[in-house]
Amino acid sequence: MWENKAVTDLATEVYMDTEVFTEIVDGIATSGYQCHLDSSFVKDSEKMAKTDITDLLSEYTSKYYDLADNYKVHASELLPHGLSTIRDSLIKQDKIISEAID
Repeated sequence: MWENKAVTDLATEVYMDTEVFTEIVDGIATSGYQCHLDSSFVKDSEKMAKTDITDLLSEYTSKYYDLADNYKVHASELLPHGLSTIRDSLIKQDKIISEAID
């Protein structure tokens, strides 16, 4: 029974090395920012012979590049911002709690 209680107690606590967390978040941002697909294919595909299949490929390729650009924004900006906000909130809570103990 004691082991189950210890696991339950750990599940409600958060331990964070903020320097390591920041490095991880920065790594996510950098990796996300580096995800770049050359969209010249979309422009070149417009020059292709107009057939049903090339039109379909052009449409799907254009959507794919749009999705890839959205992913880049989310992975390099929005996700790191959200994770940094969580980190900052935890640091602020820790500071408030430690000041209350003093």
